[in-house]
Amino acid sequence: MKNQNFKKTAQVFSICFLCFCLFTPRLNAQVQVGQIWHCNTADNLAENTANVFSNISTENLASIDTSLKILNVFIHIIRRNDGTGGLTDTQVTNWMTKLCGDYSIHKILIREIGRSGLNNTTFYNGMTDSNYTVLINTDTHPNAIDIYLLSPTDTYSRASGIPGIALAVGGLYQGTSVLSHEFGHCLGLFHTHSGRGCNDYANCSENINGSNCSTCGDLVCDTPADPCLSGNVDINCNYIGDPSFSPDVHNLLSYSPPLCLSHLTVGQTLRIHATILTYNTIFDNRSYKPYLSGPNYNLVCTSGATFTVNNLPPSGCSVSWDKSSNLTLQPNSGNTAVFTANTNANSPGWVEATIIVCGSAALPQYIVWAGTPQITNLKVDGGTYYPGMQLCPGNHWLSVTPVGGNAGTATWTVPYGIPYFAGTNTLNFTFPSTTNSISISAKSANSCGTGTNSNFYLIRKSYGCTGSYAMTIYPNPASDNITITLNEEALIPPADSVQSISGRTLSTNYVKTSDEATYTVNIYNSQSSLLSSVTRAGKSFSVPLINIQDGTYIVEVTDGKSIFRQQLIVKRD
Repeated sequence: MKNQNFKKTAQVFSICFLCFCLFTPRLNAQVQVGQIWHCNTADNLAENTANVFSNISTENLASIDTSLKILNVFIHIIRRNDGTGGLTDTQVTNWMTKLCGDYSIHKILIREIGRSGLNNTTFYNGMTDSNYTVLINTDTHPNAIDIYLLSPTDTYSRASGIPGIALAVGGLYQGTSVLSHEFGHCLGLFHTHSGRGCNDYANCSENINGSNCSTCGDLVCDTPADPCLSGNVDINCNYIGDPSFSPDVHNLLSYSPPLCLSHLTVGQTLRIHATILTYNTIFDNRSYKPYLSGPNYNLVCTSGATFTVNNLPPSGCSVSWDKSSNLTLQPNSGNTAVFTANTNANSPGWVEATIIVCGSAALPQYIVWAGTPQITNLKVDGGTYYPGMQLCPGNHWLSVTPVGGNAGTATWTVPYGIPYFAGTNTLNFTFPSTTNSISISAKSANSCGTGTNSNFYLIRKSYGCTGSYAMTIYPNPASDNITITLNEEALIPPADSVQSISGRTLSTNYVKTSDEATYTVNIYNSQSSLLSSVTRAGKSFSVPLINIQDGTYIVEVTDGKSIFRQQLIVKRD
C-alpha cells in the first residue's frame, strides 16, 4: 500500500516538474525582454537641467494652447554596409502606428516625411555613446525630428536632448512604446524618476508627497513620485518596489517594462505643447499648427458659408468634416468645405475638422450660428417674463437679448394707441387701465435675414396693485427733468398694506385724492440704493435729475399710505 502511494506521489511530482520546465523558460523570457531596460538620454544630461525650463514651469501651463500640432519625422533604418539586416518596412510601419497612437490622443500628430536605409555596419553591430553623436549627425533633416531605428538585437535607446531633434531606439523594442518614451524626451519630458537614481540626476529628487513637484523630479505635478521602476514592476505590470511610493507603472516616461507603457498625464501633455510653442529654433521648421477659419460673425446662412483648415503640411494629410444637425455639408474636397444652414435652423451649431495623417485628431469645434437671429432673455420690469403675466396699469419696460450672427438691435411691434419708447433692445410703454390684455413682439435681423417674432402676452392686473392711482413719467428716457403724473383709477388693493423699496410698510386703508396729497419722490439705483429724495404735491409735478448718471433707475412715489413705482431711464447722449 505504501509503495502504491509512493508511486502515485512520484507521478504527480514528475508531472508538476514537467509543467514547471515547460513554462518557466517562457516566463523568464518575458521578464528578460520586458522587465528591465535602460534609456541613455538622462545619462548624458547635465545636472539641474530643470533651470532651462523655468520659462514653462508648471505654474504657467494652464494658459498653454493645446490645440492640434503636427510634427515632421524622418525614419532611418540602420542596416549593414551591404544593405542587409535591419527592421522590415512592415515592422517600421507598425512601430510608427504605435507611436502615432500614443500621441494623437494628446493632439500631437506625427507626419513621416521620408524613410530610408542607413547602411553602416558599425552602427548596426551595436550602438554606443561614443558613436551615437556620429549617428545623429548623419543624414539629418532641419525640417524633421530624425528617428534612427537600430538593429533588431540592439537595446540602445536615447534622445539627443530634452528637448531634442533626434533619437535612436534599439530594434529589440520594435512595436513597443520605448519609441514613444524617447520621442517624449524630444518633446520636453523628463523621466518620472528624474533625480532618484537609475543614472538620472538631471533634476533634484521629488518628495514622495509631491510637495516640490514643480521644481524637482520630472517637473510635472500630476505624475506621482517615482523611485525608478527598473526591476520594480513584474511582468503583469504590478508595482513590487518600496511601498512608500505609489508610482504610475503605465507612464510612457517611466522605466516600467516596455509592454506596460501606455499613457501620458494631462500635465505632461501641457508640457509637450508648451515645449513646442516655446522652443522656436527646434520646432518652428519641424511642426505645423493648423487652425480652422470660417465666415464673418461665424454665421452660416441657407446660401452657405466656407470653412478652411489653414497651415496644413503641403502633403500627407487629409481632412474629415463633421457638423451639428442644423447644418448641411455640401460636397467638398481637401481642406475646404461649404456648409449651409437648414431651413428655419435659427440656432447655434458647430463645424469640426479632423486631420488624418499617422493617426487623427480634431481641431477645436468652430462655433457658429445657423440662420436668422433669435430673441432671448425676455424680461418685464427686470424680471423673467412668462406668458399671461399680469401687470398693473402704468409704465412698464420690456427688455430682450437678440442672439445669432451679429444680430441687430430688436425692433418692436406695439398695438395701436399704446404709448411707448423703444431703446436699445428695450421698450418702455404704458399699460392702459381700459385694456384687458396686450401683445407686444420683438424680432431681430442679421445678414441671413429677419428672425421670427417673440411675443410678450400681458394681462391687466385687476387687484393687488400698489395704490389707486396709475403713475406716468415723461419723458422716459429723460436727461435733466421728469414730469410725474398721477391718474386716479378704480384700482382697489386687496390688502391693508404694501412695502416700499426701503422696506417700510405703508398703510393703504385710506387714500387721499391727488389734489390734497403730498408725495415723497425717491429715486433708487439697480442695487436699491437711494440716490435722490424730494417732496412734491398735486396731480402732476416736476423732479430734477441732479447728479443722476446715465442708467436705469426706479422712481418710487409715496404719500405715506400708498406707493407707486416705475422704471426710469436716464440717457443724455
